[in-house]
Amino acid sequence: MTRPEPTGGSERVLVLMPSVRDAERTAALLRGVEVQSVQCASLGELCREVWAGAGAVLTTEEVVLGDTAGQLAEAMRAQPTWSAMPVLVLAREGATEHIQRATSEALKSLLIVERPVRTRTLLSVVLSALRSRRNQYEIRDAILAREQQASVLRAQEEKLRFVQAAGGLGAWDLDLASEELETSPLCRAAHGRGPDEAFSYRDLQAAIHPDDRARVEAAVAHSLATGDDYDTEYRVVWPDGQVRWLLVRGRAAHDGSGRAVRMAGITLDITERKSLIEELQRSQSELREQDRRKDEFLATLAHELRNPLAPIRTGLEVMRQLSGTHPATERAQGIMERQLGHMVRLIDDLLDVSRISRGKVELRRERVSIQ
Repeated sequence: MTRPEPTGGSERVLVLMPSVRDAERTAALLRGVEVQSVQCASLGELCREVWAGAGAVLTTEEVVLGDTAGQLAEAMRAQPTWSAMPVLVLAREGATEHIQRATSEALKSLLIVERPVRTRTLLSVVLSALRSRRNQYEIRDAILAREQQASVLRAQEEKLRFVQAAGGLGAWDLDLASEELETSPLCRAAHGRGPDEAFSYRDLQAAIHPDDRARVEAAVAHSLATGDDYDTEYRVVWPDGQVRWLLVRGRAAHDGSGRAVRMAGITLDITERKSLIEELQRSQSELREQDRRKDEFLATLAHELRNPLAPIRTGLEVMRQLSGTHPATERAQGIMERQLGHMVRLIDDLLDVSRISRGKVELRRERVSIQ
């Protein structure tokens, strides 16, 4: 398990010398160039400070070769992958190869400084090591920033996938030069393909219903030529023979010269909506036909009923003239005439309704006085 360095990056120099006097003298030299140091009393303390974070380690050949348990190597291996904490080892001449064998590859940034060493040289080496450590911190910060950006991007992509899945929206992205097509599982499903099934641009073109291909090609060409959004509906034929309706929308992306280089958009299966619209249209057509037949029936009925009324009225008039003045006869004739008049008005109303329904009567609104 690794422990990350504290945010900002520690530049402490961890000092472990064979004697307290050597450690104090070294710390004093570092203070002279404004470098913070920590004097460690043991190898265990040094390793704990490495875990806490530091800019570099400054120690001696005796400490490194005396680390038979490999504590320092283990502490360095536990560092994050970006970290290569400089380890400066003061050693006698000719000890370099021996120290390198002893430390194996655990110390990524091992630097051996031969003794005796001048103060200026030692301080220069320490400052150079701290500059190297700062560069590592910058790399760490860049890695963290990329990871954060990637995390935000993953969250946005997950949200987009959720919204697309909730709305049944498939996504597609077409490289216009290579005709390489990238599609989401929902887009492939809208064309009758499985989520992991290969689906190329040629497959998409072949899936479009033959009667719709010319119209789709014209819509794509118009979008690329004018920059308008690509928006069309067409049928696709699935591998099993099913015919489905799709709503497809997209937009072209252009390079610096204004040339369209890619097109991306969404796909939505609207087969159910199309079926409902067609069913509604059929119902409306049937209702209009039924209404037309009703109007024809009313017109025919009114004419058929009105035709016998004229002879009935004439017969009543003849009866009135030929009959006597008996009160019962006159009363019966009056009732018959009133009912006949009522029937005539009803039939006239039916004829008016029929004419209005068929548009043969124009209704005009105007102000009238009700006084």
